[in-house]
Amino acid sequence: MQANDSNTFIDEYAIRIIRHKAKSLIGKKGLTKSDLEDIEHDLIVDLLQRLPKYDSDKATRNTFISRLVERKISNILRYRMAERRDCRREEGSLDFEIEMEETGKVFIRTNLVDADEYEIRIGRRNRSRQEENELRLDVESIIAGLPPHLRHICERLKSMSKADAERELGMAHSTFHDQVIRPLREAFAKAGLGDDR
Repeated sequence: MQANDSNTFIDEYAIRIIRHKAKSLIGKKGLTKSDLEDIEHDLIVDLLQRLPKYDSDKATRNTFISRLVERKISNILRYRMAERRDCRREEGSLDFEIEMEETGKVFIRTNLVDADEYEIRIGRRNRSRQEENELRLDVESIIAGLPPHLRHICERLKSMSKADAERELGMAHSTFHDQVIRPLREAFAKAGLGDDR
């Protein structure tokens, strides 16, 4: 086995495949977007533990990384489906009545489930309605503070794709990126709304 220092760090390829594979798990076996960071962490830790065993005579580094990530994902799914942790095992109808001991009031279970929370848990939404409204106000505030030409383009991007905006403005892709996308990203990042991923 040929080991070297490159087997003790995670490169850009590994990060990309970990993020892609982790996102693909959302909505499966009870996993939600709130689990994404934990899944990525588990994949990174597992990969760091196993990378020193890489043998360049048996496979390329990327192939080795890909196989390790796939194996860990299989293990995560198997663990999630173990009988004692199976998300399908929870019993009880949503029409079931629940009596609150403190007050003696009786509620139907469906009335206790917040719609936003439910949609976030199943991966249908990223944020609650309140968070979405706050984000919308923040975005509107940032757009209002942009120079007129960027504000105009930003408003156009709400209803058209980047490619359509490039064509309409007669700009090359690289020029559009340098003169529009990069300044917009910088403005949003400066306001604390940068792209984390």
